[in-house]
Amino acid sequence: AVDTDSNAPARLAHDFIDAETKIAGEYNKALFTPAIEQVPVSIKLYNDQLKTYTLSNPIFWHTETKAAADQSPGIWLFPPGLRSVRHQSPTLRMVVGMQPQKNASMQKEVIAAEKYNWSTLLPVTIRKLEDDSGENGISNNTYEVYGTDSAGIELLTELVSQTNVIKNTHILFPSNPNKNEATALQSYDDTGLTLLINTNLSTETNPDTLIPNAENDTPGIPSTEPTDMVIRLWKASLVRTGGYYLYLSNEEGKGIPDNLFTSGQTTDIFLLINYKKTDEIRGYMNSVRLGQTINSEHSVLFAEWTVPQDDNGNIINPDQRLKEQKIARIPAIQPGNVGFKLVRTNPNKIYAVTDQNSTPSNPFSYQLETNYNLLDFEIIDNEYF
Repeated sequence: AVDTDSNAPARLAHDFIDAETKIAGEYNKALFTPAIEQVPVSIKLYNDQLKTYTLSNPIFWHTETKAAADQSPGIWLFPPGLRSVRHQSPTLRMVVGMQPQKNASMQKEVIAAEKYNWSTLLPVTIRKLEDDSGENGISNNTYEVYGTDSAGIELLTELVSQTNVIKNTHILFPSNPNKNEATALQSYDDTGLTLLINTNLSTETNPDTLIPNAENDTPGIPSTEPTDMVIRLWKASLVRTGGYYLYLSNEEGKGIPDNLFTSGQTTDIFLLINYKKTDEIRGYMNSVRLGQTINSEHSVLFAEWTVPQDDNGNIINPDQRLKEQKIARIPAIQPGNVGFKLVRTNPNKIYAVTDQNSTPSNPFSYQLETNYNLLDFEIIDNEYF
């Protein structure tokens, strides 16, 4: 009933039935004493994460045999961020981040150390030689080496003083001569012959003279050693006045494809330098050779710092690691906010509720603890505000 007396405020009256009165009485007698497992603590404003460097746009590499191609499907160049810290000799590992479904959390998988190695990929400008007179017997597989570019010279200058770290080298050349960028490279198998020499081609050190002279030798003329290949390329790049020659031939006598050369008989090939196994990046490295295929549609490849961690996976001495730029601090809550965390015992556990059909041991206390589940707080007097 509604009291509409003009001299009194409007009131809405309700008569409780006995059942409602009984329920209200039970709630009045019920105890509200939520069990606290952890007292309120401040929520951490940030999370420390290992710093990472994302690699993209791999250069695909295939050889004459499918087996060799399977072992080396891609060369990934370092991004600018990683190149900027390589002189710190960072200790890194390769990781694949996978997101199998849209909006799903990223899953990380550390790549086994034996499936990748650090490397240096250098462009090398060469000129095709032709000897119409036939006096010197210069082979179509012989090329004058002009050297690498200025960035490559810097890397080689640092490398030549410590060539003992070199594992092997490979001569690579573009698969598609119509593209300006090297997105796919190919190479011959290591069973052929590769020479990089500093010589006068009219002398007995001409490759076409050396090869017949070596036919009676066992095991015959060897390819240029990786360390000599690097040092001679460095010298050729500094001089750039000729005198350094590359001879490249596979078992069938094929050299660099003719369609790669311009009208000026020049082209760019690549020298890939692989290093002995190490976790550290060095200043002369600029890429990683990866022995597994990455599905770029659902995965991302990145290099991740490795730092000391405790048994629970927590970073040891994080403030120092932050100064060393080995970790990144990611905000956990929006700037300008604070938060508190309090842990209560689940009412289901206290009142023996195992499923939706269970009856709580004390329904009224259970309902109070379930419905009133927010934490209230008050800022006490202080000197700040």
